[in-house]
Amino acid sequence: MGQMLCVVTDVVHSTVDRRAHDRGEHEVEAMEKADEAQRKMSSRKSSLSHTSSCNDLMRAEPPPTTVLATSAGPKSRLDERLKVLAQYVKNMSKNVGQKQREIKARRKGSHVLMMRNSQVGLSQYLPHAQSAPDVLVGHMNRNNSVTRGLSVTRNSSPMTHPAPLSWDEICAGAILIEENEVFPASPPSRKRSRPRDLLEDSEIRRLCLEMEVPNENVTRVVNMVSRQFGTSELDLIVLHELVGGNSIVFVGMLVFECIDSGEEYLDLQHLPELLQHIQTRYQSNNPFHNACHAADVLHSLFVLLWTTELGRRIAVHNQIGVLLAAIMHDVEHIGLTNDFLLRTNHEIAVKFGTPAPMEEMHIAVAVDMIKAPLFQAMSKLSSEQQEEVLAITRETIRSTALCHQKEMLRDIAGVPSDVWQHEESMILPINLQTLVLRCAMHVSDISQTMKPFSIHEKWVGLLNEEHFRQGDVDRLMQLAVCPPLCFRDQWTRDAFIQSQVGFLEFLVAPAARALNSIPWMDVEPMVDQLQQNINKWRSQQSSAVA
Repeated sequence: MGQMLCVVTDVVHSTVDRRAHDRGEHEVEAMEKADEAQRKMSSRKSSLSHTSSCNDLMRAEPPPTTVLATSAGPKSRLDERLKVLAQYVKNMSKNVGQKQREIKARRKGSHVLMMRNSQVGLSQYLPHAQSAPDVLVGHMNRNNSVTRGLSVTRNSSPMTHPAPLSWDEICAGAILIEENEVFPASPPSRKRSRPRDLLEDSEIRRLCLEMEVPNENVTRVVNMVSRQFGTSELDLIVLHELVGGNSIVFVGMLVFECIDSGEEYLDLQHLPELLQHIQTRYQSNNPFHNACHAADVLHSLFVLLWTTELGRRIAVHNQIGVLLAAIMHDVEHIGLTNDFLLRTNHEIAVKFGTPAPMEEMHIAVAVDMIKAPLFQAMSKLSSEQQEEVLAITRETIRSTALCHQKEMLRDIAGVPSDVWQHEESMILPINLQTLVLRCAMHVSDISQTMKPFSIHEKWVGLLNEEHFRQGDVDRLMQLAVCPPLCFRDQWTRDAFIQSQVGFLEFLVAPAARALNSIPWMDVEPMVDQLQQNINKWRSQQSSAVA
């Protein structure tokens, strides 16, 4: 700020001196008029508010005659402008955090609406569903705080001196949110910054307060988000427990807060209601296919959008659409596989009549929620954008069915590399946007297999429990349609590990490699972690055999 004031001072002094030299013969007359101008300026000053904008000050009419720089009037006027300018810059820097919080408060002003709708359940198989086993929450001794410096410079970097803002930028209220980032009235792209760096500790704590997170959990939540949000290290199973089972709302608010210009395409005021409604449509008694899994898939897809070039190639409204689809991709899941539904002629299979009836049911529910006037999810979109969002919702949710994987992989392989390249700064054509988002959603749905083994192993345990419950239904109804690994008394660790390795190698790996084959989709770390997990399972299998 000091450097900027020096520059402003030099410019104004230079202008006054030059004009004074050209008209030195009018010094006496000018000094008399300067005194009169000073008196007028003093009377004006008393009527000006401390919050007068810089534009008003710069538009103030000068005295009729230009005077010498040594005259008392110009010096006082210059000093006055510099004082007001300094106060303006100080206030802008000081109050930016408060302004952002006020904007967010307006967006979230409405109370969260708790809505409970009828759910497709296990009623035709079981009168009462069992509760999922509790997941032990590991203790985390991590402390971290996100600090955000405010500076009034433009395009600064560690290797160059900060460039002062222009008068136009100052008068427009341009300020810096990050060290190297100007935040004008129309925010520029914030992509490529670490998403967790965009979230202040105070914002996370405020969200914890709104979500009624237990006080004893708040510090741990802040530390988790500060360290791991936007990375594959974030353990949603732990976070889900810490935020009282409200992971969809919590993670959803964080994710959509980071989307570039998201408020231009999504009604953020109604977003908490929509997220809460979606969360209530998940069955909490499902060990695996529940709100926690939906939040995990949402976060995993967000990581792909943020850490690769995917976010630059997808239109913002379609990014929002696919993120909403990720939240809803398993909505109203009843904890049974498609194969089970088809073999038993379940009502869902009869109604939708496809190889993946569960996904078709998810699509129907998701589209209804997106189009619901109550949530205004598409109220800011044009008709064309709405059609694209709905199409992407259908296609990406459908892509989570394993029976559609071969078709998707074939479509990916059929696109030449140079077509994917397009132009680096250009949004992809809608057909390619849809195709890459299908693959990204599919990979995100199974992304727990590509996370650190300690996290991956937890998800595997929950999925096993859900399969066991399906086996219980099979045995209760004497259906005999489930494989041996669904029955607790037939399950063996060696057979399970063999099945797990096969799933990772022949279903997960091809999808990860397909996504990685797109020139600007660098997901090599995910591919590497997948291989590490395969090796870990194999080592356990070897130990069991030995």
